Amino acid sequence: MFTQITHQDQVNRDEMTDQIKDYLSIKDKYPHSLLFYRAGDYYECFFEDASVVSDQLELVITYKRIPDGDRRIIETGIGYHALYKSIETLLHNGYSVIVADSSKPKKSIIELDARNKKSTLEKLLDLKLLTFMG
Repeated sequence: MFTQITHQDQVNRDEMTDQIKDYLSIKDKYPHSLLFYRAGDYYECFFEDASVVSDQLELVITYKRIPDGDRRIIETGIGYHALYKSIETLLHNGYSVIVADSSKPKKSIIELDARNKKSTLEKLLDLKLLTFMG
């Protein structure tokens, strides 16, 4: 049996993988937004965000093993092709969303705020283009 970690304050950052450290450093800058972090062909959410996103989008929770071996971080994710529709649903439900893509040489972060409709619509159009181009 393993212990599931549902909150980012339950981990020692020094013991985390580079991916989780990067996720947490972005999350620190945007604590009130749901963070979608690109990992290959998927966008992943961890900790509390995974819980909210899985509830809102009816996704399965999975677990990511951390280096100590006895504990697992809760996670959920979506394929890159489903990003636009998923974010559209979350924004409609009043959530703000951050999309981070660290797979490119220059990391990109897009902030989508449900309260700022005009700015968010423009960013959503850019995001829709990105998801179709892969």
